[in-house]
Amino acid sequence: PLSEQNKIAAFLDKKCGQIDKLSEKLQGEIEKLQEYKKSLISETVTQGLDKNVAMKDSGVDWIGKIPEHWKISKNKYFLTMNSGDNIDTNFINNIGLYPVYGGNGLRGYLNRYNYEGEFLLIGRQGALSGNVHKVCNKFWATEHALVGTLIKKINFNYLYYVLDAENLNQYAFETAAQPGISISKIGNVNLPVPPLAEQQAIAAFLDDKCSQLDAVIAKKQQQVSILADYKKSLIYEYVTGKKEVTADEVH
Repeated sequence: PLSEQNKIAAFLDKKCGQIDKLSEKLQGEIEKLQEYKKSLISETVTQGLDKNVAMKDSGVDWIGKIPEHWKISKNKYFLTMNSGDNIDTNFINNIGLYPVYGGNGLRGYLNRYNYEGEFLLIGRQGALSGNVHKVCNKFWATEHALVGTLIKKINFNYLYYVLDAENLNQYAFETAAQPGISISKIGNVNLPVPPLAEQQAIAAFLDDKCSQLDAVIAKKQQQVSILADYKKSLIYEYVTGKKEVTADEVH
């Protein structure tokens, strides 16, 4: 009856508004944590852990000042890159033995692989081109991903954090189909290079801090997901009559 429709609609407007408000608050907290994580990585890989060390101008805009004893070098002297291999998307599944990485990260799974070891993957094509992933063991890299292999002694995790801080997506160019980024562009990116011992200390520090932040972010994302499911079930139960709006709930 129309009177019940009005009562249910008014009740759901109120409850869904409360849920949405809480979800927005959580989403805002997630975004702030993600921004803090980015700034923490950027500050640490360009300034180091010693706040009292003498600084110098790096001559690179995104890096700014660096510790006086650090060097600036191009990425191509540490990392050699090749495109992955084409794979028919029909072979990629939700389950399988080995992960498949494309231009925007994990795409699914295969029962075969084309790389084994420790590599940095950089998205070559797609909206998120320039994104960086640490990948170990056996996996398949598609032609939309660049596979980076270390060719000079540098801490693997430190290099990952530096490239992540640089925001390689800014070097992507627009093609007729989608954004893309070239090997030569990434190779010529300037990096701050501290002594190896400092690289290791910085990587260990960021591993610890980022894992803590990721855990908090994941918990808040789970809360957002729970609220979304609760909202759906709440609407379903009341619009199908499985639950009735009581007099107390109207007010």
